[in-house]
Amino acid sequence: MENTEVQNIGAAFTKALTVIDGEARIKDTDLATILGYARPADFRRTVTKHRIELEALGVLRQVDVEVITSHGARHSVQAFMLNETQMMHLATRARTPAGKALGVWSTLALQAFKKAVEEGRIQVDEQTKGELQSAMSEARKVYLEDAEKCGGVRRSENDACFGKATRRLLRR
Repeated sequence: MENTEVQNIGAAFTKALTVIDGEARIKDTDLATILGYARPADFRRTVTKHRIELEALGVLRQVDVEVITSHGARHSVQAFMLNETQMMHLATRARTPAGKALGVWSTLALQAFKKAVEEGRIQVDEQTKGELQSAMSEARKVYLEDAEKCGGVRRSENDACFGKATRRLLRR
């Protein structure tokens, strides 16, 4: 995966964001298009499938969107407006090349943020640093416990087991 591809995916994602009530959001079909899904409207099933996890990451907003069919008929459908955390959660599940590139882009962005905090270019109070470290430690501990229970297999090979582990982690 070339750096240019990663940057292009990141730019497309950034361009598709809109602000609703002071929070950056992306429409489900826009995210699906960026991730390379052949039928972006079908992506709503993925959002619905992971609704519990997404709601744990923030309010899952729905809006009415007018759709024009291939026959010219107009009708209204419910679209999801995902916050950035929900978007990243779904992007990490995408098995498309663009999904992988977006995952790399977000990892690079997180590393840049972490480095800026460490170098003092971004100020974060000690309580917030402690909370972040605690949350990361807890998530790693739960993941490792559940990986052991799931036989240590990769997530894609045992989604049911890791789905339970994710729900357990989100309830904490």
